Amino acid sequence: MFKISQRSLTKDCMKRNIITDSQSFPIQPLDVNIRHCKGFADFSGVFGDVDSGHSAYWIIKLCQRLHRWGPFTLEEMENLFAKAGHKDFKFYRLINPKSLFDNPATNGWIVHDTDKQYHVTDDFVRLCHKASPARRKKSKCH
Repeated sequence: MFKISQRSLTKDCMKRNIITDSQSFPIQPLDVNIRHCKGFADFSGVFGDVDSGHSAYWIIKLCQRLHRWGPFTLEEMENLFAKAGHKDFKFYRLINPKSLFDNPATNGWIVHDTDKQYHVTDDFVRLCHKASPARRKKSKCH
């Protein structure tokens, strides 16, 4: 069984738990497809708007590079974002600016703690995976 924080987020009676042990979580970062050549379009339909969907893509990309579901810092995200020629990463609707680990907000799929780290929730991962699961067949992207 995977470990999750005892602190959870709720919205519309749905628990959202912070993933604290990536290795035992049943969905791993590479289980989410974000490669356009393998059929990925975007996550805008998942999180309600294009900007939040775009942010979700970058969070998945960072977690895939880290080989874990966080935690991560804004600096790590900004570095990845900058390498792709972008600047000023924003979470948009994925996070509530007031959400802290000790006092999680009632909305948001990413939680910002008091140590300036960001945590991914199980609901965020499940929604991304459901929208774009990685295929196990090997195919080359051009």
